[in-house]
Amino acid sequence: MPLQSELFKDDPKIVAAATAPHAHIREGQRGPHVGKIQMALLAVSNAKIADVEIDTQFYGPSTAAAVLKYKTEHNPPIINRAYQKQADDIVGVMTIAALDREIKQLEDNSEDDAVLAAVYGALAILAEYNTVIPRICPVTYSTFHRVMNAVQLPSGQG
Repeated sequence: MPLQSELFKDDPKIVAAATAPHAHIREGQRGPHVGKIQMALLAVSNAKIADVEIDTQFYGPSTAAAVLKYKTEHNPPIINRAYQKQADDIVGVMTIAALDREIKQLEDNSEDDAVLAAVYGALAILAEYNTVIPRICPVTYSTFHRVMNAVQLPSGQG
């Protein structure tokens, strides 16, 4: 099934990870696809990801820990029972599918589409130009994340 969320559906590396085991996203990778996974984890879980990893879109130890925590606490836990006995910290087919469903639900439940569009627009700019933005403007992913945590979501969304 194709990805449904606006956050994931047009990112070629995320689309590949959603369909091909060789394209799994794991610790050590860097780029906008990692930034989007970090954004999704921050939006749907109580993830704790180091600012430096968010700012540099790096899949480091704290991102790996957040992925493992998400997969372990997900109901049901995200485990490929064909070859796993416990969750791992790799973002693959099952993890992308679960995150995509949850992000799509948040998108669909938004009471203010203009706000959602503005948020995704800002995140897309940061994801694409993260190496330039911090030099021009002090707003970074971590600052944006802290602001978003301070915003009250409409009932049923938080």
